[in-house]
Amino acid sequence: MPLADRAQAQLIGALADWLQLVRVSCAAEPVTLEGSESQWVHIMPAGPFVEARDGRAFQVSDMTGIAARTELPLLLDWDHQSESMFGSTRAAGWIEEIHVAEDTSKYPRPGVWGRCSYTESGANDVKSKAFRFLSPVLILDSDTRDVQQIVSVALTNRPALHMQGL
Repeated sequence: MPLADRAQAQLIGALADWLQLVRVSCAAEPVTLEGSESQWVHIMPAGPFVEARDGRAFQVSDMTGIAARTELPLLLDWDHQSESMFGSTRAAGWIEEIHVAEDTSKYPRPGVWGRCSYTESGANDVKSKAFRFLSPVLILDSDTRDVQQIVSVALTNRPALHMQGL
């Protein structure tokens, strides 16, 4: 069964007739790489297919292409507020660099990882566990449901994907 027939996405916008914006919640434990003060967080799992708890599904066929099309720095906000017309664009942090991990030799799990620097309030919310999970906003091809780009990432408490918390 084609991926598009298995689940419908909850759209938050369209950039063109063939591109959709969707929210996908996930979470991961932060990783501090040896010799670095940066904190790396798992912002998107590897594919080829990923299905959320609520049945939404998408394809991840080209992680390197996704990383190349993602504009940096990437905003880290709270609960996708920046995606709402009247929401805040106040940053909880910034993802300054992304890396594609295809194996687990350097990172605990495959996928797209981001080097995150938190703002003071974002760091406090993560440290106190007021917010525990991450959720990327992704641009999908509306026909194939293949991820094209990461638009932003949010701190959230209701992850859609089965991953570990911060």
